[in-house]
Amino acid sequence: MSLLFRAFLLAVLCFGAVSAAQTENKNDMNASEMIRLADAGDKKAQEMLAEAYLAGHHGLSVDYAKAYKYSSLAYAQKSSVAARNLGILYLYGWGVKQDYAEAMKLFSLASSNGDKKAPRYIGIIYEQGLGVKKDYALAVRYFSLGDERDDITSQYHLGKLYESGLGVKRDYKEG
Repeated sequence: MSLLFRAFLLAVLCFGAVSAAQTENKNDMNASEMIRLADAGDKKAQEMLAEAYLAGHHGLSVDYAKAYKYSSLAYAQKSSVAARNLGILYLYGWGVKQDYAEAMKLFSLASSNGDKKAPRYIGIIYEQGLGVKKDYALAVRYFSLGDERDDITSQYHLGKLYESGLGVKRDYKEG
């Protein structure tokens, strides 16, 4: 390899490393940085902070009121992730009055905007008959959509329906 080519390769690698370091990776933010950015109106930080409060991640305790607050702020900025997170709160009645119809509306909105996980929750609603008539065929439809979006939980639920023959012809291989 020529000396000039090695120098060029080294320059490209260094430039790439510097560019990557300069690009803030919001997935690696700590809680205080997320709070600072979320309170300043950053939609991605609001989404992440809401999820952290929803699940107790990033050193934060579960706090459904704060999950609702930050999800609502991100939702006002047209966030499909926030729509899904609000749907979760309404589905389970965490920090809000349980409301299956509102949960379904929010999950449907998130799903129609491409959210990866929203179809899983719509599938669960139909599979369990939460505020709707149980409909395994619709559950299969939404779990299949989640599967297409690489949501592992949708894949699990879909496999269980194939295994049990609910909503689809029993197929152990497919399950």
